[in-house]
Amino acid sequence: EARVDELRALSSELGIEESVRFELNASYDLLRNFLCSATIGLHTMVNEHFGIGVVECMAAGAVALAHDSAGPKMDIVVEWRGEITGFRASTAEEYAEKMMWILCMTDGERNDLRQHARLSSRRFDDRTFGKSFVSQTECLFR
Repeated sequence: EARVDELRALSSELGIEESVRFELNASYDLLRNFLCSATIGLHTMVNEHFGIGVVECMAAGAVALAHDSAGPKMDIVVEWRGEITGFRASTAEEYAEKMMWILCMTDGERNDLRQHARLSSRRFDDRTFGKSFVSQTECLFR
């Protein structure tokens, strides 16, 4: 909770405390509701090995904006079937530029991106993973 206290103090210092909400130990339903109503799914962790949080944002319909490294860069926020699935950034300036880009998209453009990202996120569901795992490992069991 020390980190949350630091963030609360920072939001107060920046004068945005009325626009910021902290939810500790949020229930799954509350988290799902937030993701489904979000415009942007912001993910800033550097070198996250996979990025399931990014996939969850995409599946919920939030436009993914993830750090340009590791799993999100290699596998998740990538062009898929000829379409973008979200955005990546490395610096504060790049994040700000991409946020502005997303917020300035038309509703139609954002909805097209959301729909494509949702379809792309299915590459990581349990069923698809299971089929892929079996196909890649079946030779070991013959």
